[in-house]
Amino acid sequence: MGRAWPHDTIGSLKRTQFPGREQHVRLIYQGQLLGDDTQTLGSLHLPPNCLLHCHVPTREGPPHPPCPPGSEPGPSGLAVGSLLLPLLLWDCQIQYRPFFPLTATLGLAGFTLLPSLLAFAMFRP
Repeated sequence: MGRAWPHDTIGSLKRTQFPGREQHVRLIYQGQLLGDDTQTLGSLHLPPNCLLHCHVPTREGPPHPPCPPGSEPGPSGLAVGSLLLPLLLWDCQIQYRPFFPLTATLGLAGFTLLPSLLAFAMFRP
């Protein structure tokens, strides 16, 4: 990017540096978006020789083509949390064995088996 002067506005800076794409360019200074195109650089109290970052999207338009009705993508993959919960419960069962009678341990075994079977079924070639 070239030089700018305190009387330049955000909008004029975008127009001179990115002609034809100024509507899509975002200027950023120290993590803050400079969104008001009518503001002058002097009114923002930017120090001399400061660095402005610019974001220029590579694609214009919607980020993804719209899905046909009825074919919306569903969740893909298996949530890690569904595998960690049985592990946490088994840890509690081992550490606090007196609080887990036989029926609770059998229920925990069944609860562990279900996510395991789902994981194997989803990732089977």
